[in-house]
Amino acid sequence: MVVVDKLYIQKLLVRIARHSDEEAAREFFEIFHPKLVRFAAIYISSTSMANDLVADVFLKLFRNKRKLEDIRDIQYYLYKSVKNQCITYYKKRREEISLDDIEDTGYTYEIVNPESEFLTNELSAKIEDIINNFPPKRKIIYKMVVIDGLKYKEAAEILDLSVKTIENHLALAVKTLRGSIREYLGSSDAKLNQKISKHKKI
Repeated sequence: MVVVDKLYIQKLLVRIARHSDEEAAREFFEIFHPKLVRFAAIYISSTSMANDLVADVFLKLFRNKRKLEDIRDIQYYLYKSVKNQCITYYKKRREEISLDDIEDTGYTYEIVNPESEFLTNELSAKIEDIINNFPPKRKIIYKMVVIDGLKYKEAAEILDLSVKTIENHLALAVKTLRGSIREYLGSSDAKLNQKISKHKKI
């Protein structure tokens, strides 16, 4: 699981806030920009517009760079800011937006997991495919909590859901993944037993 190194991120923020370090700003942007665009794409059907809205959030953030060190949890702050930016965008168009009304935009997540090296390519691909085919709400919840490491309460506040709803979606996600993995491992054992049986007959 890829989890943001909060201490390293804090060092980047200090460099940006105190020294206007462009290299640190660029690295900070590259760390968070892809995941924030993926998040915005849940709300915005246009990937181009999602990119623009996320860029606006970074622009506002860097304009007030002296306050960066005062932000307690930058990842939570960014998610919340992007969501607010998306809602503002819809309000300007006089449209109402809620998580329940969101349709899947077809945007998939690249699941990077260090443990994947211990899995077969087939199983890793199967797990990634299952996650990418979760219902939109479950997919974004799984990504925010399991992949990005946000707390249940943080994800609930960002998405305007109860912690219980977050827990339920994650439980269903884990149940689906476990069932698929058991099924895969079971079929793999069966194939292995067939090979052993054939070998014994020789």
